[in-house]
Amino acid sequence: MFQNFARTFTNPDCPVRDLYPNFDRLLAEQAIHDPLKVFEPPLFSAVAARSGPLTTAPLCALRKLCYCSLDDQCAAGWACRPAGGFPQYNVCVPAGLRLA
Repeated sequence: MFQNFARTFTNPDCPVRDLYPNFDRLLAEQAIHDPLKVFEPPLFSAVAARSGPLTTAPLCALRKLCYCSLDDQCAAGWACRPAGGFPQYNVCVPAGLRLA
Protein backbone atom coordinates (compact mmCIF):
# COMPACT_ATOMS: atom_id res chain seq x y z
CA MET A 1 0.00 0.00 0.00
CA PHE A 2 1.35 3.42 -0.95
CA GLN A 3 0.86 6.25 1.52
CA ASN A 4 1.03 9.95 0.84
CA PHE A 5 3.23 12.13 2.98
CA ALA A 6 4.10 15.82 2.90
CA ARG A 7 7.32 14.95 1.07
CA THR A 8 5.19 13.88 -1.91
CA PHE A 9 3.16 17.07 -2.18
CA THR A 10 5.96 19.48 -1.35
CA ASN A 11 8.38 18.05 -3.87
CA PRO A 12 8.98 20.68 -6.59
CA ASP A 13 8.19 18.06 -9.24
CA CYS A 14 4.81 17.15 -7.72
CA PRO A 15 2.00 17.81 -10.24
CA VAL A 16 -0.77 18.34 -7.64
CA ARG A 17 -0.96 22.09 -8.14
CA ASP A 18 -1.10 21.66 -11.93
CA LEU A 19 -4.14 19.39 -11.63
CA TYR A 20 -6.27 22.33 -10.46
CA PRO A 21 -6.65 24.96 -13.21
CA ASN A 22 -8.15 27.47 -10.75
CA PHE A 23 -5.34 27.20 -8.21
CA ASP A 24 -4.03 30.69 -8.97
CA ARG A 25 -7.57 32.04 -8.65
CA LEU A 26 -7.77 30.41 -5.22
CA LEU A 27 -4.56 32.19 -4.23
CA ALA A 28 -5.96 35.51 -5.48
CA GLU A 29 -9.10 35.01 -3.38
CA GLN A 30 -6.95 34.10 -0.41
CA ALA A 31 -4.99 37.35 -0.83
CA ILE A 32 -8.28 39.24 -0.53
CA HIS A 33 -9.98 37.31 2.25
CA ASP A 34 -7.02 35.99 4.28
CA PRO A 35 -4.03 38.20 3.45
CA LEU A 36 -2.23 37.23 6.66
CA LYS A 37 -2.75 33.52 5.86
CA VAL A 38 -4.21 32.90 9.29
CA PHE A 39 -6.26 29.96 8.00
CA GLU A 40 -3.58 28.48 5.74
CA PRO A 41 -2.18 25.11 6.82
CA PRO A 42 1.60 24.61 6.45
CA LEU A 43 1.16 21.83 3.90
CA PHE A 44 -0.96 24.09 1.67
CA SER A 45 1.75 26.79 1.92
CA ALA A 46 4.38 24.31 0.76
CA VAL A 47 2.22 23.01 -2.12
CA ALA A 48 1.47 26.55 -3.25
CA ALA A 49 5.17 27.45 -3.15
CA ARG A 50 6.26 24.10 -4.62
CA SER A 51 8.79 23.84 -1.85
CA GLY A 52 9.37 21.64 1.09
CA PRO A 53 11.93 19.80 3.14
CA LEU A 54 14.09 18.01 0.59
CA THR A 55 16.82 17.27 3.09
CA THR A 56 19.02 14.28 2.39
CA ALA A 57 20.59 13.84 5.81
CA PRO A 58 21.22 10.40 7.29
CA LEU A 59 17.94 8.82 8.48
CA CYS A 60 15.84 11.63 6.94
CA ALA A 61 13.58 9.07 5.28
CA LEU A 62 12.88 7.48 8.66
CA ARG A 63 10.57 10.40 9.49
CA LYS A 64 9.26 10.65 5.88
CA LEU A 65 11.01 14.01 5.41
CA CYS A 66 12.83 13.11 2.22
CA TYR A 67 13.10 10.65 -0.61
CA CYS A 68 16.19 8.57 -0.05
CA SER A 69 19.07 8.27 -2.44
CA LEU A 70 21.31 6.13 -0.22
CA ASP A 71 20.62 3.27 2.16
CA ASP A 72 22.13 5.25 5.08
CA GLN A 73 19.16 7.61 4.91
CA CYS A 74 16.98 4.67 6.01
CA ALA A 75 16.74 2.80 9.29
CA ALA A 76 18.85 -0.27 10.03
CA GLY A 77 17.57 -3.25 8.06
CA TRP A 78 15.89 -1.04 5.46
CA ALA A 79 17.06 -0.22 1.94
CA CYS A 80 16.50 2.64 -0.50
CA ARG A 81 14.40 1.43 -3.46
CA PRO A 82 12.04 2.95 -6.10
CA ALA A 83 8.59 3.73 -4.65
CA GLY A 84 5.64 1.66 -5.82
CA GLY A 85 3.37 4.63 -6.57
CA PHE A 86 6.05 7.02 -7.83
CA PRO A 87 8.95 4.89 -9.13
CA GLN A 88 10.92 8.02 -10.04
CA TYR A 89 11.40 8.56 -6.28
CA ASN A 90 13.21 6.24 -3.90
CA VAL A 91 11.78 5.34 -0.49
CA CYS A 92 12.95 3.18 2.38
CA VAL A 93 11.56 -0.35 2.48
CA PRO A 94 12.48 -3.40 4.54
CA ALA A 95 15.59 -4.95 3.02
CA GLY A 96 14.63 -7.67 0.55
CA LEU A 97 11.18 -6.21 -0.18
CA ARG A 98 10.50 -5.24 -3.79
CA LEU A 99 7.78 -2.67 -4.56
CA ALA A 100 5.89 -3.14 -7.79
